[in-house]
Amino acid sequence: MNCYRFMVGHINQTVAQAELDSSRGALLLLDLDDFKNINDSLGYAIGDKLLIQVAERLTQFTKHLDGVSLARIGSDEFVLLCPDLGHGYTSAKTRAEQLAHSLNEQFVIPFELDTLRLHLSASIGISLFPVAQLGQEEYLRQADTANHIAKQVAPGSHVFFSQEMADEIQDRLRISNDLQQALANNELDLYFQPQQQVADNKPVGMEALLRWIPPGKKTIPPSVFIPVAEETSLICDIGNWVLQQACACFQRWQHSSLPLGNLSVNISARHFHSPDFIARLTVLMQQYPGCRHNLTLEVTEGVFLENLTESRSRMAHIKALGVNLSIDDFGTGYSSFAYLRELPVDELKLDRSFIQYIDQRPQDKAIIACLLDLARTLGMSVVAEGVETEQQLATLAELNCPAYQGYLRAHPMSEADLIAWLEKH
Repeated sequence: MNCYRFMVGHINQTVAQAELDSSRGALLLLDLDDFKNINDSLGYAIGDKLLIQVAERLTQFTKHLDGVSLARIGSDEFVLLCPDLGHGYTSAKTRAEQLAHSLNEQFVIPFELDTLRLHLSASIGISLFPVAQLGQEEYLRQADTANHIAKQVAPGSHVFFSQEMADEIQDRLRISNDLQQALANNELDLYFQPQQQVADNKPVGMEALLRWIPPGKKTIPPSVFIPVAEETSLICDIGNWVLQQACACFQRWQHSSLPLGNLSVNISARHFHSPDFIARLTVLMQQYPGCRHNLTLEVTEGVFLENLTESRSRMAHIKALGVNLSIDDFGTGYSSFAYLRELPVDELKLDRSFIQYIDQRPQDKAIIACLLDLARTLGMSVVAEGVETEQQLATLAELNCPAYQGYLRAHPMSEADLIAWLEKH
């Protein structure tokens, strides 16, 4: 019998005893944070030595806890089964939380491996028992679900399972499956939002925006499905589709006399850092030469600050292909201006959170004025996002902001509507 099956059987016996004794306990699933990166960067031999030391620390920790069982059920997953934490829900939860804190303290001291000193943390998912009519393996599933959420919160976090949490994960799984089918069935579509000059409202470009419109159903907002796609490689498949479609549209439009300007496309962090991103972009520029010097990739600050050296190299390759680069949502991320002089950035997009009250808050107006001066000094263009009122546009004109986009003049629109809109401008 493997360790997992043994633990499931042991959980079943412990839960049954808790029901007889009218007592409560907890199952704590501990998963090492970023252990895969340690294996990938330092090798499996170091990873194995690290796991041995983790197991030794956890074993020493559990020796001082009456009735607690410890098992390793996966590569970097450990389970603590803790019975007799009290007779009430509140007392059991309080005691389980204390145990979680104590577990995290086991990782404060770095691990010594030959000449290496490794700092490590672990995320913990907690399932309380007994729960009426819950199956043998459900407690482990609950703890695993809670652990998944804990990793999203922050490294070294602990989270208690709740049914709402399980329902949310089920929804995300359903969305992920449906989104895969949507991509295969051509249910995705591109909309375009024009960008205009502040001074005279002449078009200077457009941003491609993804829409998911299932047949016979309401449109699913990007805020719902994009975060789900970003958790997996699906965001890369979707990003490749968006780039292909956007470039095809733009090249097709170039045969007309429409005032096109630049085409902007958002790129996620996972897509930007994917191994084949530069190669695919190279093929696209060969396939759609009309997009060279007219395509702008929008990335947030966090995308390239995760690994500045690698990002600098990638950005240099992108620029060599004749593709422009824009920092999206500028002013809301790290906003360390030092990197701007090091990276080949062509454009800053000012986040809508600053534009929203630019005509009402002197602080926001001052921030935008400073960012515009910075961009001018560095030779970058600027687009203000989320312009919705004449007062906001007037303030941007006063500050000599070059371009904007927003609902004031143009909502996101289909290709046909965009062509009709451009013909009028």
